[in-house]
Amino acid sequence: MWSILSPKLTLVSPIPSLPAPSSLVLLGAVLISASSLPGAEVSTALPLQNAGPAAKTLFTALSPEESGIEFINPLDPTHPLKRIYLGAFAFGGIGVGDLNGDGRQDLFLTGGSPKNRIYLQTGEPLRFVDATRQSGLSAMGARSAGPTQVDIDAGGDLDINVCNDDTPNHLWINGETGEFTERTKASGLAISDASLMAAFCDGDFDGDLECFLLNRDFNRAEGGPREHPFELVDNKWKIKPGVGKVVIEQP
Repeated sequence: MWSILSPKLTLVSPIPSLPAPSSLVLLGAVLISASSLPGAEVSTALPLQNAGPAAKTLFTALSPEESGIEFINPLDPTHPLKRIYLGAFAFGGIGVGDLNGDGRQDLFLTGGSPKNRIYLQTGEPLRFVDATRQSGLSAMGARSAGPTQVDIDAGGDLDINVCNDDTPNHLWINGETGEFTERTKASGLAISDASLMAAFCDGDFDGDLECFLLNRDFNRAEGGPREHPFELVDNKWKIKPGVGKVVIEQP
């Protein structure tokens, strides 16, 4: 889930005996199950089970001392970028994947006020170490939203795309060992908007990945757009070419 509403991040450990859920894809506010897509193989649904006694839980909370994760993402009502859109506290996110090729799932955390962090899982299960400095990732904008971990360059490892508010989104290419190099400008993904999440897929079946970028409405500090986004053409109002941020003015 890309939005962290709690001011503190608590890592939870699932019971290992539980069956793994079907693959899910989160795109914006739409949750799609892979089994519901045309042509997908549909497995038999598991029957609903009684949760049992109240004392029996499915997850166990791990403290920062146990997990090694120290990350607080506060809701800051005084943040200067709260103006970007109505309810502009939808920031922060979590990416889970093997970033250094050791077969263990690592965490990439983004935030509104805190700096983004990489936590690598150690040989001890669900025990992490902060590897942000060693990873080569530097500051990535004043406030970050959803991170996407995907093999963009077909290098066999996970790269990271980070969505930001009012600063260019960032693309980091993995050097196979968890050390990253910024390739934002060269990729064409240095988009400065109110971006929330990016999804990647081979949309035109040419063997490489395209990007679908989810943005919110964007409000500049000075208010509306610098120039009117519409022009009158043949007695019809049309959006001007190249206008990416549109504000519809009420009469």
